[in-house]
Amino acid sequence: VEEGSRSALAGVSHPLGQGGDASSDVQSNRVLEPVYLCFVTDDQYGRRRLVLDWKNDPENQHHHGKCPEYLFIAYTTEHFSHSSLPDIQALHAIATKATRDAGLIAYWIGASCMQEDNVEDDVFRISDIVRGAHSLVIAIGPGARDMEGQASTQSMLQHWGERLWTLPEALLITPHRPISVYRRGYDEPLLVPKKQFAALAWTDSTT
Repeated sequence: VEEGSRSALAGVSHPLGQGGDASSDVQSNRVLEPVYLCFVTDDQYGRRRLVLDWKNDPENQHHHGKCPEYLFIAYTTEHFSHSSLPDIQALHAIATKATRDAGLIAYWIGASCMQEDNVEDDVFRISDIVRGAHSLVIAIGPGARDMEGQASTQSMLQHWGERLWTLPEALLITPHRPISVYRRGYDEPLLVPKKQFAALAWTDSTT
């Protein structure tokens, strides 16, 4: 979860859909599902929708009220600024491609799926959102520190690793599927087994 993601859409006109208030849907006596997901259809980018609305859609009744499988998309605002429309579009383009590559229909991303009017609830539910995800996708750079030369994927991944939430994201995600690292401007991801990921993302993990 990127700090400040609740305001990522403020003042930025972009093509991602918006949903309604979902605070009344919060239930504390069960594993917490995402309130919002971005659903991938034929559009260029995934569009935000209330998960409850998706469940109640007659076309989705065969899911029997279950949340669809989704990717958890992690990033840093050093690489994808919330105040930049091109960055937000590039971020969602990566997320949409990754979702299609995985054969899924939805993804969760802090820039669009946080509840603007109930951020505290999302802070409590985020561990369940990560734990419940199909797999982890990390979208990277380049950022301002990478402009002086040709930055490596590992250096950009280490910049991502400086974020507060990166360790819980990597720890809570399923170990049964690799972590996919998508680099801006490149089509193919780097697939990293979870047990090998720490050595790439955190320089102090090998000392």
